[in-house]
Amino acid sequence: MKTRQLIKKELKFYLNTLTGYVLVSLFAVLVNIFFLKDLFAIRSFQISNFFSTIPWIFVFFIPALTMRSLSEEKKNNTFEVLLSLPVKESQIVLSKFWTALILVIVGLVLTFPALIFVKIVSNVYLLEILSGLLGVVLIASAFISFSLFVSSLTDSYVVSFLISSVALMFLMFFQSSVFEGVISDMILRPVAFLLPYSHYLDFTKGLVELDSVIYFLSFSFVFLVASIINLERKN
Repeated sequence: MKTRQLIKKELKFYLNTLTGYVLVSLFAVLVNIFFLKDLFAIRSFQISNFFSTIPWIFVFFIPALTMRSLSEEKKNNTFEVLLSLPVKESQIVLSKFWTALILVIVGLVLTFPALIFVKIVSNVYLLEILSGLLGVVLIASAFISFSLFVSSLTDSYVVSFLISSVALMFLMFFQSSVFEGVISDMILRPVAFLLPYSHYLDFTKGLVELDSVIYFLSFSFVFLVASIINLERKN
């Protein structure tokens, strides 16, 4: 069984239940609500405001999307069934990863009306929108790979959701202004460089930095490999 077939199987699960529809629709609704809040409250048309909101929604959306991916398989002992077929652990993990990323992209497509509106009423450049979308896809990939790794560590999807959400929230908050003046810049800046949000901010400003692209690809690769190794070790 190829990875593509496993992806189709995963997508069918989401399409045959309300889970996929509800999560993707909820994501799109929340993004548009925050956009409209800024639009009517502070009359801001800055595209950076739109994109800077999305990772905070990902903190809960992506763990909810991935919490059952590996933990549920472990709980129901369905890994043995899958592995009895010509399927490797790497194919299982990658199929879960690509399925989640496809659903994220579908959610992004549902936010296009807001982006089109911003483009019409402001002088934002198309490249700014495209770089922002690239940043969203990259940070989503990083969050998905991390959440899948957490899901591979437990057979409880509730525990998987809580650990992933709390960890991602910490990664986001650590780089926010909450810690300015509390933690020395000599400590905060080097640590922030190793965390995702500082790299993501470049994309919201219309910048596509090679080191940031490499960072997100490396981040995703490391946690995907860690998930595969963890499954191989337990099976």
